[in-house]
Amino acid sequence: EGPRHVVLTGGEPLLFPAMLELARRVRAAGHHVTFETAGTVAPDDLECDLVSISPKLAHATPDDPVWGPRHEARRWQPVMVRRLMQHPWQLKLVVRAHDPARLAEDVSEAMGMVEALGVATGDRDRVLLMPECVDPARLSADYAALVPVCIEHGFTLGPRLHIAIFGHVPGT
Repeated sequence: EGPRHVVLTGGEPLLFPAMLELARRVRAAGHHVTFETAGTVAPDDLECDLVSISPKLAHATPDDPVWGPRHEARRWQPVMVRRLMQHPWQLKLVVRAHDPARLAEDVSEAMGMVEALGVATGDRDRVLLMPECVDPARLSADYAALVPVCIEHGFTLGPRLHIAIFGHVPGT
């Protein structure tokens, strides 16, 4: 058995000190560790091989009188994201590819995030656009809508392999 690729995700795994210790131990055993995070916290003692940062765009804010304002206040933390980008990183942004007008809104917001973070043109391939899609039958059309956007901005198309293979099934 060789090294494994271990992805630590959650909820928000960086909220828990035990996850940081787990990452240290897994890396010490010779495995590659990726943290999947929303980018709202950035512990000082983070050790990983990749941090996959997925800040939420405005459309992800729930329409709920309690959770909506809380989510909106916390979803985009550029200071924390920049701190996380001190590690090997990728930025994953979920966009509404199925509707051209909404896609344009989301791409505009994504570009604002990329610019606020100071992502160099040569690093834009580390920005992945992923379609907001839970329907495997629609996934191909959403990918097709994202291809020209990715080419235009130098982004990478982010796969939603779990949707393509299993559909919208919890736990996959």
